[in-house]
Amino acid sequence: MAKNVTCSLCENSFRLKLANFTDDMYEENNNEIIKKIENLHKSTTAGIDTIKLIIAENESKQTLLDTLEKKLCTEINNLKSELNKTFASVVGSEVKKSVDSINLEVKNVSKTINSFVESKERETNMIVFRLKEGDADKTSIKKIVKHLTNETCDQKNIVKI
Repeated sequence: MAKNVTCSLCENSFRLKLANFTDDMYEENNNEIIKKIENLHKSTTAGIDTIKLIIAENESKQTLLDTLEKKLCTEINNLKSELNKTFASVVGSEVKKSVDSINLEVKNVSKTINSFVESKERETNMIVFRLKEGDADKTSIKKIVKHLTNETCDQKNIVKI
């Protein structure tokens, strides 16, 4: 039957043959073999713990790299979409803004001119108060206008009564 050696630290058993020991070596150097196995166990455990720490650090670095990669891809896509605009489309949008601005100014000037023309037309209007209404209103008003203007204003100058 094959002999086993048990590690006092982890309580795992190992066959001597798997550890390259013969039965004779075990009986002669039992304590020495156990110490070697325990030392191997300690160094192996320390190495595994170090590897676990390195893996954990690398996982956090990988997560950071993934986040940065996503940001970079987003920025590259934004840049591509901005570069896809042609010069003509950029100029066209600027020209459209300018045309809209000019149209607004033209409308404002047109309103101002119309308001001025209307006020100019009203300058020559005359209102007659307390005039009795009758069938000969037009004739009465023509006489009043002739009298007020010393007969310089006649039927030709009157547009509407």
